[in-house]
Amino acid sequence: MALPKKYIIAAIAVSVSAAFVYGVRNGKLSSSIADAEIPTYSVIVKHHRFEPTELNVAANQQFKLSVTNLDPTFEELESEDLNIEKMLPIGATVPVLVQPLAPGKYEFEGELHPQSARLDVIAK
Repeated sequence: MALPKKYIIAAIAVSVSAAFVYGVRNGKLSSSIADAEIPTYSVIVKHHRFEPTELNVAANQQFKLSVTNLDPTFEELESEDLNIEKMLPIGATVPVLVQPLAPGKYEFEGELHPQSARLDVIAK
């Protein structure tokens, strides 16, 4: 006796959904829908400085930094406030996913040039 068509369709939908979620979460699949929902802010490293030096973001909302290193040396983006460290290879653009922040000011710096490479993220 065959299963009713609606059960087969439901089982396929659940399987495809689970595979999609697994792929997105494990970096094996990108989702333009998921990416479109996350605000993205571009930051560049140039002359050992972050540009812009200040970003205003929505509080309590996840966002992404897209950091491009235009310097002839590598840099490391670091935030002790948020426990984030990302290597920025020469000429590379690196995505940095930031979890929702409570209202306030959060500091990032370039670990190799902390006096000049500074970025303040202000969550409002």
